[in-house]
Amino acid sequence: MFSALLHMGVTLSNTLGEMNHYHLHPISVDLRAINRRLIGTETLDEVREVLLAVIREVFEQMQSGKEDKNKLLSDTIREIIEKHYSDPDLNVQKIADMLKMNSVYLGQVYKSQEGESVVDRINATRLAQARLLLEQQDLMVAEIMERVGFGNESYFYRLFKRRYGVTPKEYRLKFAIDRNT
Repeated sequence: MFSALLHMGVTLSNTLGEMNHYHLHPISVDLRAINRRLIGTETLDEVREVLLAVIREVFEQMQSGKEDKNKLLSDTIREIIEKHYSDPDLNVQKIADMLKMNSVYLGQVYKSQEGESVVDRINATRLAQARLLLEQQDLMVAEIMERVGFGNESYFYRLFKRRYGVTPKEYRLKFAIDRNT
């Protein structure tokens, strides 16, 4: 029995080593403490309880690591959008290609972390930049639209009105009036 418990400890150590080999956040388990607990057991039920506790701890650490990885991915996507929003070809597939990931998986992770789709984030960033340009510069609306990455004027107007309640031209006029009063 003692030999089998030692063998189980070595197997557990090897398994955790393999699991940690490719992970960003390795799983840390005090194997010496586990071996001491295993050796100190007197019944198979006690062995089972020790192993179940180890499995629970490993699972919790894996879940935590997955959440950290998803948060990191979400933050990276947001940074890419902030940096490349003016690229009219920016979309989920292009971001996925940059990160060498599957676009569907990337979109699912982002939506689960942020509560909005990647496309919604791209459009929100572009619209916010367009609003700033309308407030700060005397560029034509079509020029602003192109600078922020929109290629379709009717789509830009529709999204802008949905978000701000007015067309870009009306927004500029309203902002100028509010600023001068």
